[in-house]
Amino acid sequence: MENLDALHDHLGTLYPGMKAPSFRCTERQEDGALVLHYYSDRPGLEHIVIGIVKVVMCSM
Repeated sequence: MENLDALHDHLGTLYPGMKAPSFRCTERQEDGALVLHYYSDRPGLEHIVIGIVKVVMCSM
C-alpha cells in the first residue's frame, strides 16, 4: 500500500498531465491498525478507491 504513489508517478510518465492521487499509511495508536489516507483533487473517486482497496486487501 505504501508504493501507491510510486505507481501513480510511473503512470504519470505514460499519461502526461494526469492528476494523480496521493496515499499515506499510518498506524492507529489504539489498536495498531493500518490507516490508509487518500488525497485527490478529483472529487467523486473516493468510492471507487474504497472498492478497489477492499478487493485488493481481500485477495492478500
